[in-house]
Amino acid sequence: MAEPYLPGQEITISVFADGTSLPIVERFAQKDGVAPYNGDVPVTQNSRTVIEKAAGSYNYYM
Repeated sequence: MAEPYLPGQEITISVFADGTSLPIVERFAQKDGVAPYNGDVPVTQNSRTVIEKAAGSYNYYM
C-alpha cells in the first residue's frame, strides 16, 4: 500500500467489525518521516499507547 507523505504526528487506530477497538498507538522517533524497520528498531522503542483525558490533553503509556 502506498500513502502520501503527511508531516506531523502519526497514530494508529484499529477498529474491529463489532465496533470495539484497540488503544490508540502513537509512533515517534521516525527517520526522515518514516518509521524505521522493526528489525532495526523494536516497535516498543518508538511507539506508545495514548490514553485520552478530559479537555483534549493526553496521557502516554510506554
